[in-house]
Amino acid sequence: MLNCNNKIKSIAFPHTREIWWCNLGANIGYEIDGKGDYFARPVLIIAKFNLDMCLILPLTTNAKNNKYYIYAGTFLGKKSYAIMSQIRLVDRRRLKDKIAILDKEKFSELTGFVKNDIFKDAS
Repeated sequence: MLNCNNKIKSIAFPHTREIWWCNLGANIGYEIDGKGDYFARPVLIIAKFNLDMCLILPLTTNAKNNKYYIYAGTFLGKKSYAIMSQIRLVDRRRLKDKIAILDKEKFSELTGFVKNDIFKDAS
């Protein structure tokens, strides 16, 4: 992949359970976005659908007394919470830097919530 200066730009190869910095873009309405020029925010990779698309959960350091904010662990020295109501599909080109890998137990808890609470009425 080339950037505007014709230099090769690295391409992300995410895997489930990984936490990445992701350029989510500016929000519309109640959507979550990130900080800085690229609206970057840490996200958890929930699933990969193919080489280019993955399902993510945005993370925040702001705890809320809400069933859709679930403690995910401590990353970059800060407690992080998965924002379950903000689950979304992103292209891997939005992913910039891998931060950490979530432990299997916590990942299972979060994906269980997605399956049992978010998508319970989908069948």
